[in-house]
Amino acid sequence: MSYVEREQTHPGTMEHRIQRVMRRQNVSEQEARDIIAKVDASRETYIQKYENTSRYDTRNYQLVLSMDDLIEDDAVEVIMTYIERSNASL
Repeated sequence: MSYVEREQTHPGTMEHRIQRVMRRQNVSEQEARDIIAKVDASRETYIQKYENTSRYDTRNYQLVLSMDDLIEDDAVEVIMTYIERSNASL
């Protein structure tokens, strides 16, 4: 599937993430950047503390989606197809 890819970055480019936060939370670009930085740091700290690994380590994931060109419904479809195919091979 063309939408499925392995990457060490976040699901989407920073610009895409900023635009999404601005739209969803009705905040300025700088506020969106601050929100993203805070959430990213919090998630990394949690994973480091409880899993002793990094959330940026792609070995921890079976599937990573870039959300730049996907809407949530498309992502759900990709994920469900992946699950169905994974279960079929068991």
